[in-house]
Amino acid sequence: MPERTDYKPGTPSWVDLASPDPDGSARFYGGLFGWDAPEGGPVEETGGYRMFRREGKNVAGLGPTQAEGQPAMWTTYVSTDDAEAVAGKVREAGGRVMMEPFDVLAAGRMAVFVDPGGAFICIWQPLDHHGADVVNEPSSFCWNELATRTSTGRRRSTARSSAGTARRTPTATPRTRSGSSAAARSAA
Repeated sequence: MPERTDYKPGTPSWVDLASPDPDGSARFYGGLFGWDAPEGGPVEETGGYRMFRREGKNVAGLGPTQAEGQPAMWTTYVSTDDAEAVAGKVREAGGRVMMEPFDVLAAGRMAVFVDPGGAFICIWQPLDHHGADVVNEPSSFCWNELATRTSTGRRRSTARSSAGTARRTPTATPRTRSGSSAAARSAA
């Protein structure tokens, strides 16, 4: 099992699910991937956030949605060693800082950004929590991808489906394996 204890800046290091029904999501992903999702610390401190675990190793996060009517969504976090510097780069590149860098207990610092096309991405500056303990294995995260309706400034690319057939996707960005995204590296 490829276990991780750190991630270089610019590497996707964590994913989490915001769900309107965290317990239902825990049951679903438990049945689908064999993940367990033990309760996190006190809700007053954690906001109900907890870890999906596989064989005792952290593979993803799970928490409640933050607003009434918000749909469930997965979020990718890219590792950095300087959250404030990345926030500055986001502004310079024409993106928006939706949540300024802030501390997440003793786990690390995070921030939320929106790119010019409207896609959200987060960064993670690790302290006690480095990111996923296991990646690139069955039932762990191994691929991050941007899907957007905005194609302005993006090139057409050919992507391979899981069946291996090529299809043209006019709004796709180049697909990369976790840790190999040039765009993510340059943001960190």
